Amino acid sequence: MIKKILAMLNDGMDFSDKAIARELGLNEEVVRDYKFKLEAGGYIKKEDSDCNISCGEGKKCSCCSASLMPTIVKWSLTEKGKNAINL
Repeated sequence: MIKKILAMLNDGMDFSDKAIARELGLNEEVVRDYKFKLEAGGYIKKEDSDCNISCGEGKKCSCCSASLMPTIVKWSLTEKGKNAINL
C-alpha cells in the first residue's frame, strides 16, 4: 500500500486524502495516517506553498492536496521515497 501511495505522488496524481482513498479503496482517516507516517519516516515532505492557483479554474496541481488557497499543501517525494518506489 505504501508503494502505491508513493507512486501516486510520483506519477503526479491528485494527492488529496479523498482522491487517494477513492483510488485505493481506503478510508480517508487511514490515508491521513499513511501520509503522516510517510512524512515522519522521511519518504514525503511538504513543500512551501506559494501557489497562486495558476492551474486555472480551480483545478489542482497534481502535487496539491487542496483546490483553493490558503489550504493548499504541496507534497514531494524525498530521495528515500523515490528509492522506496524502485525497490
